[in-house]
Amino acid sequence: MRPIRFALCSDLHCDLVPDGRRRLKEFLEFAERRKADFIIHLGDFCYANERNRDLAEAWGAAGRPAYQVLGNHDMDHNTKQQAVEFLGMPAPFYSFDAGEVHCIAADPNHLALAGGLQDYGFGNYFAHPAKLNWLGDAQLEWLRADLEGTDKKTIVFSHQSLADPVFGAKDSERLQEIFRRENARCGRQKVIACMNGHDHTDGVRVQEGVYYISVNSLSFFYMSSDINVVRYSQQITEQYPILREAAPYREPLYTLVSVTDEAIFVEGRDTEFVGPAPRECGHCGHAGGHPATACIRPRELRLAAGGNRA
Repeated sequence: MRPIRFALCSDLHCDLVPDGRRRLKEFLEFAERRKADFIIHLGDFCYANERNRDLAEAWGAAGRPAYQVLGNHDMDHNTKQQAVEFLGMPAPFYSFDAGEVHCIAADPNHLALAGGLQDYGFGNYFAHPAKLNWLGDAQLEWLRADLEGTDKKTIVFSHQSLADPVFGAKDSERLQEIFRRENARCGRQKVIACMNGHDHTDGVRVQEGVYYISVNSLSFFYMSSDINVVRYSQQITEQYPILREAAPYREPLYTLVSVTDEAIFVEGRDTEFVGPAPRECGHCGHAGGHPATACIRPRELRLAAGGNRA
């Protein structure tokens, strides 16, 4: 197969940092320079309002197919449908082909309440921390049918992790059973990887032949509301108060991913924290099962007919 190369980033959080537009511009220029087949952002892009219309337009005018995945904070000040329309997405979850690679954009942004699943909207999920991050029956059935309908290698993109119900989607084990059955039906490893944002970490694990790749943030590592560290001027700190609770990256983190018959290649990128690192601030130094680092490590993830291994 012809190698597929895509530029990948996550968690811009443009409304929460003073230089989000610079970070996005650098990523888009990188994708152009490297002639990526497509670009994709894994959620928490910006709030869907007119002040941010230029961000959505810049993304849509990237000069190559441009895809978005919904993140929980994309629905902090608007409905899910408003976020979908603002970001130019065809639906909350959907699929597309890039050469010989099939791609699925999943949506775990649902609350499991007594009356059934409810979309995230206007920050409603903050009130239900034990009910977060469900794919739901309808989406799981759609995913099963979508996978069955392709014979291509498949990558699943999401905001929250699909690796386990502790750190990500609560019904991820049901999704993994779909992967297991489809791979068995095909007699080969059809689902090769899942890639997520949300945790603002860099890491990879392999479960039953599927690579689960955590993609670091363009902007910062979030620590805790219990932490209060001043890293910028008084004016910037007052305008962007979350920076007291976060460890910002001096330069944006993003990567180019190449998929061949033999492997998934992830390009590395390093920067540094602005001010003290998370552990120096009293934070445990990890999230979602991965360490807090100001980098995306280079990786060569081998693909094998009998299963993948890190």
